[in-house]
Amino acid sequence: MTNGENRTNAEYAAGLRAIADWYEAHPEVPQPHDCLKVFTGHTKEDANVIARALGKSEKRYSSGLLYLGRDFGGERLEFCFDQSRVCEARVVRVEQVPERIIPAHTREVVEWDCAPILEQHEDSVR
Repeated sequence: MTNGENRTNAEYAAGLRAIADWYEAHPEVPQPHDCLKVFTGHTKEDANVIARALGKSEKRYSSGLLYLGRDFGGERLEFCFDQSRVCEARVVRVEQVPERIIPAHTREVVEWDCAPILEQHEDSVR
């Protein structure tokens, strides 16, 4: 896998075109669900650069993340930021949280064995 930090945007775009060609050649393969998400931008400056480049975009918050998204011809691109790095926290109230004790219980610890699938195509899976 190529490290994205060492590629130019032109090289990345060429890779996306290759993926598009692959999808056209393989209609039986499912498409990504929802949208293309990019987890990046560690500073407010990063977020501002991306927001300016996106132009008109939608902003949403969920589980400590800030999402900036835009639709491109029916496909959605979202940039995801750690809210604590690009936003300013403001305490609006204080709440008391009651103590919660989790009763003892049994849970399964699972390991996955995917070898049968991977062995079928050993030469093409890396």
